Parts: sequence; structure tokens; C-alpha cells
Amino acid sequence: PERRVRRAMREGGMSARGRRAGRRFSSYAGEVDGGRPANVPRERAVARREAGEDFRLAHDFSAGAPGELLVTDVTEFSLNGFKAYLSPVIDCWDGCPVGFSVSAHPDGELCSSSLREALACLPAGSAPVVHTDGGACYRTGRWKSALAAAGASRSMSRKGTCPDNARAEGFFGTLKQEFLYGREWAGVGREEFEGLLSGYMGWYVGRRPRRFREGGRARYETLAEHRRRLGYPVPPFAAQQAQ
Repeated sequence: PERRVRRAMREGGMSARGRRAGRRFSSYAGEVDGGRPANVPRERAVARREAGEDFRLAHDFSAGAPGELLVTDVTEFSLNGFKAYLSPVIDCWDGCPVGFSVSAHPDGELCSSSLREALACLPAGSAPVVHTDGGACYRTGRWKSALAAAGASRSMSRKGTCPDNARAEGFFGTLKQEFLYGREWAGVGREEFEGLLSGYMGWYVGRRPRRFREGGRARYETLAEHRRRLGYPVPPFAAQQAQ
């Protein structure tokens, strides 16, 4: 039967319709400003190896204190005929999202609003390195001015190299496993979805237990509890859930 169908299609000048590949979201818009800032996590890893340390990772995303190294990126959700975009800012000291924004558009305002929230949540006197991929919103004058005004500096991944921003990618993997996959989203509209996503972000900081190592021993507490106990700011979006 298959041969007959193929023969009939050839005789009729027909061809099978292939599956259209989904378009992957990309914010890259070319080298718009003549170059990239230093790739700080990668350079730090190289420097540690050159100094004789047995450091085998390709990137050093460690931070000795809150507000020292932040990473950010944008991820896309495509559901029920609409798309939503999340831009979190992660503090590498403890992996805490210190700011985030959700929008229907992956634009400069999405990234800038999450950055403003994050910078407002850092300890006084912080001068963070903010590491990103090469997305267009991270190369604008607005982005650079916001960082300069806060005493922060830029760091950027190489083009098309996801491991260069592995700390942000790791957060997205956890988020989608815990929040997105395995749930029934039929009938959920944009507004409801964005509310649920914002609720997850608050839960992640305020209610989700984690293991911290202190003095050679494991201690289990939420990110909010950990920060409060040590006297560091808790993101406002998680403060209510943490109480």
C-alpha cells in the first residue's frame, strides 16, 4: 500500500508535508556596539588554574558575598497560543533570584526592570559584576547606563556559547522541571500563567528548602531564612511567603 501511495503521489506531482521545526527564541542581534566586555567567570577560572589551583571547571561562578556576581538571561514559555518571557537576576553567592520580570515581550524593558529590582535588593555598597549572554537588550545604552549608575560592571558570554552563562541556564532547568513540565496547562491564559509563574518565584526564595554548608555541617533552610539569619536583604517578592 505504501508503494502505491508513493507512486500515485509521484504521478500527481505531490510531496509529503514535513514537520515544521519550531522557531527557537534568540535575542542575538549582531555585534551592535563594536565588541564585548570581558567574560569574567571564564577569565577567573583561567586565572585560578594559572595560579596553580586545581580548578577544573571552565567557569568560576563563585562569589564570596552577596552582590558580588550576578547572572541574568531571558527564557521563553510558549503555551495555548501565547508566549511569555521571564528575566530573572540570580545572585551567585547563594543562587537567589534577587529580581525578576515577566512580560509578553522579550525587550529592553523586561531586562531593565528585573535589573532595577535586583540592584535595589543588594547590600549597601555593592558593586556587582553582572554577567549576561550577548542578547541585544544587554548591549543598549539603557542597560549600560543603569549598570554605571549603580557602580556595577558588565560581563558577557561568547556568541552562541550557552555554558558561558551556565548559572542562569541551570536555574531555568530547575524552574521548568519544578514548575512547567508535567502540569496540565490547557485553558490557562496569559494573565493566569504569569501570576502562577510569579508565585513560583516567590516560593523558590521564600518556601523552598535548600542545603547550605556552614562550619563543615549541612544546614537546611530557605533562601530567605538563610539571608535573614545572616543579615542580608530578602527580595520583596518573596518576603510575604517567607514569613
